[in-house]
Amino acid sequence: MTAAEFNEARSILAWTDDQLAAELNVTPRVVQAWTAGRVRIPRRHAMDMWLLAAAEMRNAAPKEGEPTECEWIRNQEGQPVPSGTDALIEFTKSIEKHTKVCPVCIARRNFVEKRIGPMPPQSRWMGVFDMIGRVPAWARPAVLGALALGAIVLARILLMLPRLLSEPGKIGEALVAVLAAAGAGAAGGAVYSATRPTLRKLGRPGDYLTGIVCVFGYMGALALAAPYAFGEHIVKDGTDWVVFSIFSAFFGLFIGHSWFRRSGAE
Repeated sequence: MTAAEFNEARSILAWTDDQLAAELNVTPRVVQAWTAGRVRIPRRHAMDMWLLAAAEMRNAAPKEGEPTECEWIRNQEGQPVPSGTDALIEFTKSIEKHTKVCPVCIARRNFVEKRIGPMPPQSRWMGVFDMIGRVPAWARPAVLGALALGAIVLARILLMLPRLLSEPGKIGEALVAVLAAAGAGAAGGAVYSATRPTLRKLGRPGDYLTGIVCVFGYMGALALAAPYAFGEHIVKDGTDWVVFSIFSAFFGLFIGHSWFRRSGAE
């Protein structure tokens, strides 16, 4: 995206430096540099600008001949936005499901696309997040855990790629390592799904217990999978297990305090 294109998209939005900086998660000074053409605009921010401008154009499309507004959508927009990630995802999915089959919504979408064209494609990462959002809520922690630990081991394997190419027999071991790490991540996520609903009922102590249980679940599964994922044992004897347990308990308390606050965030 050039500075001229950035300014064209910005003119459609009619936002201040502060508003645009807050939306793109940068500083106002960076926005000013992009506007003046002094700094190259990163691809992800350029994509965000195209999406924001396209959405604004669709909202401001000419009204002549526009189909009747959908009453169901109007009622949904009048409702308070659900709190909590799972509730928000379900709310969004219900709207998407409705707009795909509602004749009024389909007519309105076709009307806007004929006037200004379809929305620009979203990034690959948005597609990944959308796929995760379609996973049932109870299985989502296991999927995220598998992706996270699998990605960590995969990154390590990529650094060893020249060696693997020179020893083709090691490629199978590398695949086993990724699968072992992903399995450990899935096991840790499954522990969260199995224990969090019950522990949540205990109030703030349950938040701390959730942190401890989850860390033990992830770390314990990773310790068992370490010989396959990393080629070595990360816990070798009784002393190591004691240190491992103390570290996991301490880190679990920190996670419980920081991540599982009972403030409606879940």
